Amino acid sequence: MPPPDATWFGELDDPEEIDWVDWSDLRWADETWTHGPSVPEHSEPVERAEQWGWVPGEGLLRELAGPGRVLGEALAGVAPSPGLVAALCTLDDPRDPAATVWWIDPGGPRCESRALDEAELTVGVAQAWDRVASWACAQRETAVQRARALMVSMPSPDPVGVPRWSGAEAAAGELAAALRISPRSIDARLERGARLHTAHPGTLWLLEQGLLTWAHAQAVVEVCAPLTDPAHLAAVEARVLAAAPEQTPAQLRRSLVRAVARVDPAGHAARHTAAATESVGVRMVPLPDALVSITAVLPAPAGQTVLGALDTLASALRDTVSGKGDGEQDGGEGRGARPATRPRVGAAERADALVVLAAALAAHPELVTGVLAAEPARPLVRVTISADTLLGLTQHPGELAGYGPIPAGMARALAADGTWARFVTDPATGQLLDATPHRYTPSGRTRAFVVARDQTCRHPGCSAPAETADLDHTAPFDHQDPARGGPTTTVNLGPRCRRHHNLKTWHGWRTWTTPDGAIAHRTPLGRTYTVAVPPQPTA
Repeated sequence: MPPPDATWFGELDDPEEIDWVDWSDLRWADETWTHGPSVPEHSEPVERAEQWGWVPGEGLLRELAGPGRVLGEALAGVAPSPGLVAALCTLDDPRDPAATVWWIDPGGPRCESRALDEAELTVGVAQAWDRVASWACAQRETAVQRARALMVSMPSPDPVGVPRWSGAEAAAGELAAALRISPRSIDARLERGARLHTAHPGTLWLLEQGLLTWAHAQAVVEVCAPLTDPAHLAAVEARVLAAAPEQTPAQLRRSLVRAVARVDPAGHAARHTAAATESVGVRMVPLPDALVSITAVLPAPAGQTVLGALDTLASALRDTVSGKGDGEQDGGEGRGARPATRPRVGAAERADALVVLAAALAAHPELVTGVLAAEPARPLVRVTISADTLLGLTQHPGELAGYGPIPAGMARALAADGTWARFVTDPATGQLLDATPHRYTPSGRTRAFVVARDQTCRHPGCSAPAETADLDHTAPFDHQDPARGGPTTTVNLGPRCRRHHNLKTWHGWRTWTTPDGAIAHRTPLGRTYTVAVPPQPTA
């Protein structure tokens, strides 16, 4: 603590009497400002905190640093506070590039080199700042809501007693000017903030703890906006928040969509019916540089069918241009990469396929008559539905692969017109019984089972669809002695998009399966990230 005769204390005889100041959290934002009592104008600036023999945040750093480890992981687990901010400022001092190095345990690096230890510490600093940013967002939104409430309750200045503007409008105008955002934006922000504080207490608490980002919190508010029943809102938070801190905002959004459909199936079906009536259509919007955007809003199964057909046509066009023969497939890059179930095509190739299809039908209109007269093809989609919903005993939503939950009636209609795939597994291990563990290439049924089970790439934070991913052996396949380890079984296989398959193969990431079926990932910096088994879509 600074000596009591420091010049900036002014007339205070004993700073200990100020019980609302936590002196252990005394922090500098720069050389001339400190958290606590206002600095009098006649105060002499303090050039360096070290002049008082102590460094803000140093106590926290000493407490976290321990034998045989670097500070990064410990910092990432600290709850946000002014003390954490001070500690991070101590570590991340641009005037002293060696500041971070000083805090690496002198007993020896945990990683393979001092450079890796420094990198690990810096990653931890970035994580800690990310938690601080979330905490700051929570404080900001709480302050905005308090300011709004205070201004709404202020007496009206109108002498007649009939204000032309409501208090809410006056508050919005004041806050929009103060926060430098538009009137439309402030209205939306106030509404989101109000819902966060009143309808989503669990989400707000996680935001205050720095365990969710502002993007996560916005996803909760936006996806749950159609729900009005407090019981439904509580049920959604109960289903998703436990896993939310380990998810990306996009992954959380998908979990929320599934949870909302599950807790309110009737509302989910009603919203689909209304949207299908009001929103379905094809529209063209001019863009700069002689381009246009053609947008088709379709029911989800129809959209998946269209996309699948465009992928097939685009792949055929690519083979025609390249001269590749029928049945020849590109095995892809990376050790252990396997051809995907669906062809990999880019957005530009789909656009080419759409133009070719439209031009062919325009040039040969007689084809349209034949297409309309033909028996409709089965939808090119995969839907998962529980047995009780299939039998009409419940109205739980089904799951459309590549999209998400769909109303029970739509799922039953798709299932009635589809081809069923039955998988027999060992109840103790979940292993597909007809797997071939000593063969490197998975069978078609093994691939189909893994794709249906995992849904997406199993790398942390990745949402690439499993249909277009490689199947990766979590424990490497032993080509010299297949019986020795790394079997080709559903337990040891997981979808991995090409980017993350190559990252694991060539850039030092190690993986293994935990007893509960999750996949643990060890990075080159020694950090471990675990990806849990995804919940069954209809659970």
